[in-house]
Amino acid sequence: AMVMVWPGDRVTESLVKRMNAAFMLGDQRTAAQDVEFSFHQLVEIAVRALSPGINDPFTAIACVDRLGSALCSLARRDRPSPHRFDRQGRLRLVAPGPTFAGIVDTAFNQIRQSARSNPAVAIRMLDAIVQIAAHVHRAPDAACLRRHAGMIFRGTREAVLEPDDLQTVEVRFKAAVGALRQACD
Repeated sequence: AMVMVWPGDRVTESLVKRMNAAFMLGDQRTAAQDVEFSFHQLVEIAVRALSPGINDPFTAIACVDRLGSALCSLARRDRPSPHRFDRQGRLRLVAPGPTFAGIVDTAFNQIRQSARSNPAVAIRMLDAIVQIAAHVHRAPDAACLRRHAGMIFRGTREAVLEPDDLQTVEVRFKAAVGALRQACD
């Protein structure tokens, strides 16, 4: 269900028509109406680039750079309240939108999972977190990024055997943790 009306006995034919007119439905998502849509597209490109048949980490890194830039912009913005009130101050609508944590999960999870054995991509993801940290001003956002930095580091530590690569990833991980610690101080 897209809308739930309470109390239900106040629903009229006219109200149903007005509510239906407030939504535009289609068979494809669009970037203008769905902030996560563009993130999904970049992630799809990166994951395909990291597939064994293609093995193109440069494209994946370019996608990580774009995702990081978009997350910097998102971290700076205040998010609107999901609560909508009428002129008398009565709550009329609760319209939850995407969260920063949800968008970061969308941006990083699949790439991290696909790049476990690719230290270059892991390093770039950790560098992106350092850049995003400079724009974060909410503790939950910093905690979300810290969680992702930890997952990137642990995954790389489990999958990469070259000690020098692991050391570079660890240095970048510590830089990310330090930048996130400073972000909300």
